[in-house]
Amino acid sequence: MVNLPKEKLIYDKPPFSMVRMDFFGPFQIKQGRSLVKRYGVIVTCLSVRAVHLETAHSMDTDSCINAIRSLISRRGNPEFVRSDNGTNLVGAEREMREEIER
Repeated sequence: MVNLPKEKLIYDKPPFSMVRMDFFGPFQIKQGRSLVKRYGVIVTCLSVRAVHLETAHSMDTDSCINAIRSLISRRGNPEFVRSDNGTNLVGAEREMREEIER
């Protein structure tokens, strides 16, 4: 049996300090008279398994960064974010690392 990641074993941290993030969708919604695609962003806390949902306008890096900013403003700054290797999530990580290094 595989060992659990250490992020799931830390219980003295506040909720959403260690999270997993993923995009899902698309969903068609009506905006005015037209149908547009929107995506969902699911963020789960790795320690207490709480769920936070956001909406994204598209699957690009800017929408991913906006979802992360919204998460931070509502739930606080996560110490650790785990995600898959989607191009939008990898691009968001690269842009945020470049901004931090400045």
